[in-house]
Amino acid sequence: MEYLQLQYSYLKNGLEDFNLKSMEDFKNVFNIPPEYIAGYNDLPKDKKQLFGEFLVSYLNRIGLNIKANFVPVSIYYVEEITLGGKVQENDEYYTEYSRQFYILRPDGKKEKMKRKGYRDKDVIYAFTKENKKHFLRFDFLENKKKVWLHVISPTEWY
Repeated sequence: MEYLQLQYSYLKNGLEDFNLKSMEDFKNVFNIPPEYIAGYNDLPKDKKQLFGEFLVSYLNRIGLNIKANFVPVSIYYVEEITLGGKVQENDEYYTEYSRQFYILRPDGKKEKMKRKGYRDKDVIYAFTKENKKHFLRFDFLENKKKVWLHVISPTEWY
């Protein structure tokens, strides 16, 4: 969408401060129903609400020139499993050697999304530890550049 088109769309929808108030505003201004974003329909109701609040907050923190080139791609509720290991019990820290991402489906099933392994085949970790994190993973294009964020809360992401 061009800058002037977006500016007009905000004004046409009564948003003279160029800030969204709800997902309905997002739908009206950007002409993108959230249901068209890959993964949105698979989110539980509470995660849809979190995504909506986050998206409004995120878009209100960036300028119109960036918003004009903003394209949502996908949103998934994800489990990240990180594996760390120690060669000996008295080692000071765990070395991360694997990270796996799973899409959590509403029916309780997991779908493997991505796996990063960077294990030295010559090292055997006698002591391992597993950490799990859950978050929304939001993929989008910003000025034609692929970006993805961990969404923790409506105002917390990285």
